[in-house]
Amino acid sequence: MSDARWQFDVSPTTAEAYEAMVIVGRGLLTRRTKTLVFVHSIFNGLLAPLGAVLVFWSFVVMVVGNDNSALRGATLPITLLIFGGIGIWLTRKAHLVMAEASVKSHFGRQYHVSLDCSGITVTTDNSRWHSGWHDVSVVRGGKQVLAVGISSKTIAVPRRVFLGPDDATDALGVMQAWQEGAQ
Repeated sequence: MSDARWQFDVSPTTAEAYEAMVIVGRGLLTRRTKTLVFVHSIFNGLLAPLGAVLVFWSFVVMVVGNDNSALRGATLPITLLIFGGIGIWLTRKAHLVMAEASVKSHFGRQYHVSLDCSGITVTTDNSRWHSGWHDVSVVRGGKQVLAVGISSKTIAVPRRVFLGPDDATDALGVMQAWQEGAQ
C-alpha cells in the first residue's frame, strides 16, 4: 500500500456538508433503493402538487362560487408548476437543514481528519474515531469536497484544504485505491 498521508483541520460549510451527503447518498443506493427514490420523487414532484392544486382550486370555487372562468386556459398547469416548484424547494430545504445541523453539531463543526493506508481518523475536541478502509462504503469526489461514507456517516473533506486541485485529485485516487484494496 501507499505511504501517502494527509492531515487537515476541517470546518466544513453547509454547502460542503450538503454536497458530501448527496455524493455519499447516491453512492450507497442499490437498484432497489434507486427505484424507491424514483417513485418517491414522482410522488413528491407530481402527485403531491396535483393534490395541492385540487385542494387550492376547490377552496377557490367555494369562496368565489361556481364561476369556473378562473379555471380556463393554462391556469391549472401553471398552478401545478407552482406547487411542484414549492415541493422541490421544500425537499431541498429539508436536506440543507440537515447539512446545517451537521456542521453546527459538536462532531461536525470542526474536526481534524487524517487519511492514510490504515483508514480515516476523525478527531474532535471530545472524541477520536477511526475506521479502516474495509469499513468504508463510498469514497467519491465532488466539485467542493471529497466525501467518505461509512455506514450512515458522511465525512466531508473540502477540496480547499488540499495544497491545490491536483493534490485533491491525487488524494481521491489514492483513497479509492485503499478502499477498493480493502474490500
